[in-house]
Amino acid sequence: ADGSYSVDVPNALPDGNYGVTATVSDKAGNSATAEDKEGNVVDTTAPSISVDAPDKSSDNTPTISGKTDAPEGSVVTVVVTGSDGQTQTVTATVKADGTYSVDVPNALPDGSYTAEASVKDPAGNEAAAKDDGSVDTAAAITVDAPALTNDNTPTITGTTTDVEEGQVVTVVVTDSQGNTQTVTTTVKADGSYSVD
Repeated sequence: ADGSYSVDVPNALPDGNYGVTATVSDKAGNSATAEDKEGNVVDTTAPSISVDAPDKSSDNTPTISGKTDAPEGSVVTVVVTGSDGQTQTVTATVKADGTYSVDVPNALPDGSYTAEASVKDPAGNEAAAKDDGSVDTAAAITVDAPALTNDNTPTITGTTTDVEEGQVVTVVVTDSQGNTQTVTTTVKADGSYSVD
């Protein structure tokens, strides 16, 4: 009664531009034709997206970044799940070069975390990507110098916690006259270190 009509296209259209022509006749035989051939696009292809969650980060509010071919200004939604299972949802805007980045707003606990990024193109096609990262803000060190020794070049030992093998330990020794010596060594696989 309102004069409107609608019809579903029976066969799938390929991606790209398409045009429409509609024709109708009334009971008196008068016909009318209308065309809509400009700006009609079928787009069923999802955009691409990548995400990078920093690994072994000493920053517990790391920057999540990535790249997408979604248009500039598109909104990327990033869901970060910490090792405690808590989630944080943040958004970033796609720049002209296709990159995006956003800082995790609330501090993550030490341990592994995941970042899942998603974006929709103007046609509503959605893409998602996921990456695992980790936060490590806890490092500890002990030092043990012989309390009483007849060795004037004593061995200094110690242990580290949450420090990777091969990391450099700097030891500063101050003698009774206030002179200092600085020596370096590396952390062993078991977390210990020693210098002569």
